[in-house]
Amino acid sequence: IVDVAREKNADVIVMGIKGGGKIEEILIGSNTAGVMRKSLSPVLIVPAKIKYKPVKNIVLACDYSEEITNDKLFNLFKEFINFFKAKVMVLNILQPQRVTTFDTAVSGIKIENYLQGIDHTMHFPEGEDVEEGINTFIKEHGADMLVMFPKKHNLIERIFHKSNTKKMTFHTEVPL
Repeated sequence: IVDVAREKNADVIVMGIKGGGKIEEILIGSNTAGVMRKSLSPVLIVPAKIKYKPVKNIVLACDYSEEITNDKLFNLFKEFINFFKAKVMVLNILQPQRVTTFDTAVSGIKIENYLQGIDHTMHFPEGEDVEEGINTFIKEHGADMLVMFPKKHNLIERIFHKSNTKKMTFHTEVPL
């Protein structure tokens, strides 16, 4: 899939996902998560039970302490937002021991610079479980889509680090 997308210069790869059991999630992963990890194109993941509805509210889940390193990808995201005339809710689930201030939060990724001219709000709810926090926020705010920019991890990090993006591929109830 990744090779064909590269060969055809695809703007986006759209994949469905049916979810899986805990064992599949932990040991095997999924084709979708593999494509997402290897693709140079954005990947739109659509859960099996989703029915189409217009995209009006998008949650951008990110870690404010991380630097945005892919301007091209973020510019594609902005085109997507503008196309749908969507509102963006920037979300960072804070670990209770990691409470931050607004100035500290936005200094790392300079999200305000990237989202100039885009209708957006910023949210800093606390929570122990990032996946649960994202899903709760999506339900409470009626979001139509979740956007995450996965970090590239080396082999050791992939073995020992639980990717929030990969976890969300198995547990999202909206397109990711």
